Amino acid sequence: MHERLIKGLTIRYAAMLGVLAALMVGGYLLMDGVIASDTRAGAQINTAGRQRMLSQRIQILAHDFAHYVGEHGDREGAAALRQDLLAAADQMERSHRALTVGDPAFGFVPELSREIRSFYRGPTAQLDADVRAFVGHVRSLAWAPLSAVNDDNPHLLHIMASASGPLLERLDQVVALLQKESESGTEKLRVAHVWVLVATLGVLALSAIALFDPMINQIRQAFRDRERADERILRSLTEQEIIAGLLRVSVETLPVEETLRRALAL
Repeated sequence: MHERLIKGLTIRYAAMLGVLAALMVGGYLLMDGVIASDTRAGAQINTAGRQRMLSQRIQILAHDFAHYVGEHGDREGAAALRQDLLAAADQMERSHRALTVGDPAFGFVPELSREIRSFYRGPTAQLDADVRAFVGHVRSLAWAPLSAVNDDNPHLLHIMASASGPLLERLDQVVALLQKESESGTEKLRVAHVWVLVATLGVLALSAIALFDPMINQIRQAFRDRERADERILRSLTEQEIIAGLLRVSVETLPVEETLRRALAL
């Protein structure tokens, strides 16, 4: 019986340890997921926010480029401003590609939800086409003949209007959407982590009922059995002492036959 009980307790103990180990691994993976999700979302949100800054920087550079060419017209000074304008356009294009397709250099792989995808490629908006058109107008302005670079240049007018209006607004909306989805995903992972914690505590409580309670009862029973065994031994020793005492007295005062008879009667 004892061996069967010990075997059952051993199986329960191993099962509890296995479940606890699985929950601990699950909790670690969830927490690692929260950290990775926050890191990825942070990089993605920063890149989307940088697009807004780049649109404003390009607007300023385009204005300065046209103003400089209109006032000075020298190729050397215009070439430096052109390079700054083209570098900003290239950076905006790379960031846009990272946000829509992916670029390992940016440290994240875009996982566009249906809402954000519809914002980039329709039907909600056409931000992908808007950004491509904006960058195209920037490059067209930069490589336009200096004689065509003035305040009435159509590429400059498009840049100034887009960077101050719809393009800027849509870039802000994308940042807000990414922030919202990041917070929602992080909250889901945190709730799952709480449930893992609750399950771990539940397993610990169950182990107290299914494992430690029988073990404690078994220990108590073992102590009771030991006490009873000690009592039996004590009684046996007491009886033997009584018999030995009687034999000593009988040997001294009674014949051998009478002593043996009395001892056997006990």
